Amino acid sequence: MIRLAEIPDLESVLQITHDTISEIYSHYYAEGVVGFFLGHHSREHILSDIKNGIVWLLEEDGNVVGTVTIKGNAVNRLFVLPEWQSHGYGSQLMDFAENKIAEQFTLVHIDSSLAAKEMYLKRGYKERKTCRIQADNGDVLIYDEMEKRLAKQWGRINYNGKIFIPRSNMEWNSTLYDKKHGFVAEYGKALLEFVPQNAKQTILDLGCGTGTLTAQLAELCNKVVGVDASQSMIDKAKEEFGNIEFKVCDALVLPFENEFDIIFSNAVFHWISDHDALLKNIHKALKPQGILVCEFGASGNIATIENAFLEVCSSRGYSYESKFNFPTVEVFDKLLEKNGYIIDRIYDYDRPTVLKDGEQGLVNWLKQFFAAELEMMPEHEQVMVFEKVEELTRENLWNGTEWVADYRRLRAVAHI
Repeated sequence: MIRLAEIPDLESVLQITHDTISEIYSHYYAEGVVGFFLGHHSREHILSDIKNGIVWLLEEDGNVVGTVTIKGNAVNRLFVLPEWQSHGYGSQLMDFAENKIAEQFTLVHIDSSLAAKEMYLKRGYKERKTCRIQADNGDVLIYDEMEKRLAKQWGRINYNGKIFIPRSNMEWNSTLYDKKHGFVAEYGKALLEFVPQNAKQTILDLGCGTGTLTAQLAELCNKVVGVDASQSMIDKAKEEFGNIEFKVCDALVLPFENEFDIIFSNAVFHWISDHDALLKNIHKALKPQGILVCEFGASGNIATIENAFLEVCSSRGYSYESKFNFPTVEVFDKLLEKNGYIIDRIYDYDRPTVLKDGEQGLVNWLKQFFAAELEMMPEHEQVMVFEKVEELTRENLWNGTEWVADYRRLRAVAHI
């Protein structure tokens, strides 16, 4: 788990930082340079950063094992305790930092020590320039300024020249989700047929929502863990299925390594902009010969609804940029192969989906799946958006008694 550091965490951050510098940097730098690093990451500097709310801690089994500081679009003070290194924690912190920075910037900067340079190069960072600083005892600190361009951001809204970034595309209304959008889990049941039944296997339900499918997966294995980025979803899942382990977790910062025989995911991947990073994280969490079973929105999914929403937003002075990632089969096939998966099956298909509550069905859908965008609008604007979207889509999606959304799905089963 990665959490924001508070003032009582000062000693932990200081210990991680100084222990790592003292033990690791001494293999790369002279004594004067090591002393420079220790002075640069002083108690006072760390305390100031904690007060500014930019220091984060990585915890594992109750132990604080790493830290990272994020200043604007720069990654600073990324350290993992020596005894916890080589377990993927540094990568987790970097994934987290890059995702945080990507909420506002398209470029990330980092000053790389000699000890960490190789890791950053593997992550796609480029050297901008090599810098030198004179330290004590005539020693010279050499480090590299590096940068990396981040993937396109999703779900930003421009209104009257101002950029709004929704708090979270994944923080949904769990009650509305269960009552009005039960079709998500209902259609997901068909995906269960690709999960073998084995009393000894372990399964991760990635993007478990309120736990409906997780409970069914529990019948097919020895242990199942459900993770979701939404706290409200996890709270609801724990309330409904108290005998199952559920965790709030970012799919791009999975805290698992070689733990699961199967990773199952229904209707989740289209919310994640970086499928390359996602598949890397899943691969890391799978055991050898582990299986990925997933289904999510394919190219063309909800095109009628989203195009109407885009048109209405534009007409009301909002510039909407899609937050969804609906790939073609060809694109996702290549990403799977690039990340070391052997594809067992992959295909897309049309799945027209009836929305509950008759005339109110489309409005309910918009309130759930465009909640982050709608929260930026005054209530009267929301009502106008609902009316205009219904008007633009009625000819194609209204069958006289129900709204039928134009869903298209991509289904893939692959193993490593």
